[in-house]
Amino acid sequence: MELLFTKAIFWDTDISKLDPSLHSKYIIEKVLNYGTLEDWKKLKQLYSEERILAEAKKIRDLHPKTLSFLSIYYNVSKTEFHCYTEIPSTRTHFPY
Repeated sequence: MELLFTKAIFWDTDISKLDPSLHSKYIIEKVLNYGTLEDWKKLKQLYSEERILAEAKKIRDLHPKTLSFLSIYYNVSKTEFHCYTEIPSTRTHFPY
């Protein structure tokens, strides 16, 4: 995959080995949690709104601000997201 997104998002990954169809959940999670507005726009060009929402609902660890944004943007209750209904056993150091 060519580098579509901000390089810092995938600092721990060899971007050339990512397949957008096979690694969609991983790509969507990284962009939602760490991306910029431009990354968000590129994500919507790469995946359909339905796919982004479906994958986002499965993510176990969305930042609270990201969860609030997605809930409002898609007009969906936070309770439909896995990260809201299943609290992780380990808390983050900076829960903002």
